[in-house]
Amino acid sequence: MKRVTKRVPRTQSRTLFDLRFVRVKSSVDSAGSGSSATESEIIDLTQSDDDVSVAGPEIEVKLDSSCEETEEPEPKVEPETKVEPEAQATTANKPARKPRVMPWFKKLAFNGITVSVDCFNCDKEPDIDLYFLSHFHSDHYGGLKKSWCNGSTIFTSIHTANLVKWKFKVNQCKVVGLPLHEWTSLSENLRVVLLDANHCPGSVIFLFHDSGDNSYVLHTGDFRANETIAQHVNAFLQGNKLQSIYLDTTYLNPHFRFPDLQKVCDVTADFASLLVKKGLNNFINRANKQRSISQYLSLSQAKPILFVVLSYSIGKEHLAIAIAKKINSKLYVPHTKYQLVKQYISWFPEDLVTTDHTSANVHLVSMHTDLDKYLSQLSDSVDSIVVFKPTGWTFSNQYDKSYMLWEDAQREKCVRETLESDTPFTVDHFIRQKKSQGKIYQFNVPYSEHSSFKDLCFFSTSLMWDKIIPTVNLSRYQEMQHWFNIWKSYQKN
Repeated sequence: MKRVTKRVPRTQSRTLFDLRFVRVKSSVDSAGSGSSATESEIIDLTQSDDDVSVAGPEIEVKLDSSCEETEEPEPKVEPETKVEPEAQATTANKPARKPRVMPWFKKLAFNGITVSVDCFNCDKEPDIDLYFLSHFHSDHYGGLKKSWCNGSTIFTSIHTANLVKWKFKVNQCKVVGLPLHEWTSLSENLRVVLLDANHCPGSVIFLFHDSGDNSYVLHTGDFRANETIAQHVNAFLQGNKLQSIYLDTTYLNPHFRFPDLQKVCDVTADFASLLVKKGLNNFINRANKQRSISQYLSLSQAKPILFVVLSYSIGKEHLAIAIAKKINSKLYVPHTKYQLVKQYISWFPEDLVTTDHTSANVHLVSMHTDLDKYLSQLSDSVDSIVVFKPTGWTFSNQYDKSYMLWEDAQREKCVRETLESDTPFTVDHFIRQKKSQGKIYQFNVPYSEHSSFKDLCFFSTSLMWDKIIPTVNLSRYQEMQHWFNIWKSYQKN
């Protein structure tokens, strides 16, 4: 099958990574031979202008606007206003742009030096020269571009540094990728160590140590807290207390108690393996007691099942890897997404990733993929698609938002029960869903790369600290403080 690429206009985002295929059958006169042949061609509509096109006949393809990719939100850039010559004299009378002041919780002040974490879209501050990027998601790197020059150095992980250099070609400052689990000196008194954040490839948390007053500050960026992270932080603290924790409070709500991330990956992979062994049709139709002979024969699984994991530009890879390893398959990523994946390819198990869709039964594609078109492109090799949509919003329990009115006694009971209980998760979660649309079977997976309420309770009661500063949903700071006070009461005296 021959791939012909179609250039996407520069007005479209360069992070459009799901595979938009349109099958075109055309008769092409062979140059010089005069003969004609009918070929089945796959046209990758996600190619950017910088991608290399494969030589072949020029084919016009109309892309339905309803199918256009809208990947993870990118920083909004105001269109450049074209000023006509006669109007140039009046531009001086336009009101000045409103200053973009850096939020207070983005600035970490130490003795003689202030640094910024995940803030690149604000005006330059003269007292801040060192910037830190926790991971490669647009709500954290927003504002970065080739000419960005607010500081002299951006510190981040090695994988994220590769991504920043690849995407933005930053040339006005140094982008430094630091190794994990090693102290790096930033000034005479300040040093930092990076720890894996269990969020997306290359994501890290920052532990700062100011030797001037022997203070420690932890910034979690976005993270999925677990026992390993808590152990690593405590190991570097060496019995010292954290002065403050800048905490990812995305899901600081008892309504959200996601199962353990590794358990979710393992159980989802087990479910995929079950479908491979027993057959998708047998699973879907197992409740039907009576069948005709023709219906029975139609249940045979002549073609393999294609498992599709939906993702953003970067993230959700853990789930796709677990499924691929369980069913002994390679992991396919579209060609354009692979240009990004190459920047952190060493993060994946060796030889797992491929750009050949025929060699893999697990595909990692965009959340916005048109699955009907995707299936139609692969109908020769697969009969149906099992889609896993990972998101934390699919899992809830008995608690609702009335918790905001709870008295402290109720909150204390909630924390105690949360720490003592486990959130069950089994294959039954998928069996109960069993929803399909034609030959596409979609299952929601309680997979979140942010810390759940349970994770935050465990993490914050496992460390010694003086103050917690939320970095998400700051409008609820007063209500969050109730939880912080309860967590602090668990500290050993």
